[in-house]
Amino acid sequence: GDSFPKKIGSKLIAKPSEEFNKKHNLLGLYAVKLPNDPEKVAHYIRVKDHSTTREYYLRVNPTIMDADEALAWSFNKTKETYNPLQET
Repeated sequence: GDSFPKKIGSKLIAKPSEEFNKKHNLLGLYAVKLPNDPEKVAHYIRVKDHSTTREYYLRVNPTIMDADEALAWSFNKTKETYNPLQET
C-alpha cells in the first residue's frame, strides 16, 4: 500500500498519464537505491488490481524513466502499442 515505498526508501520518479492512470490503474514509477545490486537502482511500477483493488509493485527495467512506458514494457510492448483487451 501507500507505506511500502517509504519503508524501502523509494522515491516517485514519474507519474502516469491520465489515460494510463484511469484505464490501467497505474499509480506511478518508483526508484530505490540498491547498493549491493549489480544495477545499483531498481525501478518499480505501482499498479492497482482492477478486481480486488490490491496494490502491487512490479520491477521494471531501470533505464525506463516514464511510468506509462514501464507498464507497457512489463508486457513487452511500447506505450503506443499497449492496449490489452483484458487485464488480469
